[in-house]
Amino acid sequence: MDLYLYEENVTERLITEWKKYGSLVVAYDFDNTVYDYHKEGHSYEYVIQLLREAKKLNAYLMVYTARRDSELSFVKKYLEENDIPFDSINETPGFIPFTDGKKLYYNILLDDRAGLPSAYRCLLNAVTYMDEIQKKQNKVVKRERVNMEYDLKIRQSYHGTGGIEGYRYELYENNGEKIGRLHSVPIECNYDNTLSINGVAYIISSVYDSQDPNEEKDEVIYYELKRCECNPDFDLGAIIK
Repeated sequence: MDLYLYEENVTERLITEWKKYGSLVVAYDFDNTVYDYHKEGHSYEYVIQLLREAKKLNAYLMVYTARRDSELSFVKKYLEENDIPFDSINETPGFIPFTDGKKLYYNILLDDRAGLPSAYRCLLNAVTYMDEIQKKQNKVVKRERVNMEYDLKIRQSYHGTGGIEGYRYELYENNGEKIGRLHSVPIECNYDNTLSINGVAYIISSVYDSQDPNEEKDEVIYYELKRCECNPDFDLGAIIK
């Protein structure tokens, strides 16, 4: 059978992309997906709650509606008044490198006329998985810094509205000298994880929040790395100078 007729394969792809980029573009229809168009008393709370949970995990939410441009102000007002999260309406996010096509880009679409039950289940499974990873990471990040020598330090900071460009990863020597930037760090990086940079293997010896109040708005997290002989879990590739 075709690969993506199996829901588990759809879910696995969502999780893989979420881990790689730190975000997903979730598109959703408006009428009869989150809004009762015919005023028949229908509720769409399950879909709405899933969107809220996805947003907490840094998903980019794009409303994809066939409504006229003159009606989009109503769509925006309704979403805001009913606490339904969204980042754009009928616009591909700016961090997507290809925006000149007619089809808007998304990783998954929730639409009552486009296989909503299957898409809902797949996204729900991906959100549940990513939420567990996030909880594990938060549990470790709250621990204090481990007092031991380290060879490199990664400074993770948040500076965007979502997507691969929402986070910055800077690499430093143990003397504080900046080396360059990394393309990404897997969000499940945790104590006991190992990774490779420029072909050299390291173990993450410490993960902790910044203690500098000036860095709070950037949600700064530090990863301290100790060089080791191991088979890395993640290959972060070359350093961007």
